[in-house]
Amino acid sequence: MAGLADRFATQSLKGEIVLVIERAPLATPKHETLTPKSISNRVKELEKEGVDAKNALKKAAKEFGLSKSEAYRQTKVKSKSKKARP
Repeated sequence: MAGLADRFATQSLKGEIVLVIERAPLATPKHETLTPKSISNRVKELEKEGVDAKNALKKAAKEFGLSKSEAYRQTKVKSKSKKARP
């Protein structure tokens, strides 16, 4: 943007200028592999550290770059598949 300011400081403009600014890339999650098992394991780790279940799920979701509801669904997929085993 400094370059634009320098360029147009010496020129007169007519009309409008539109700047399209791309958002910053999302931070790389600490845990890059996304599986129901890995999310569930991370929630369990956090609970062992003393974090309550609700906040553990919220924190794990953030680490994986998911919404809390999506992380909840992922953990439920794991628990359903565990129950389906003989």
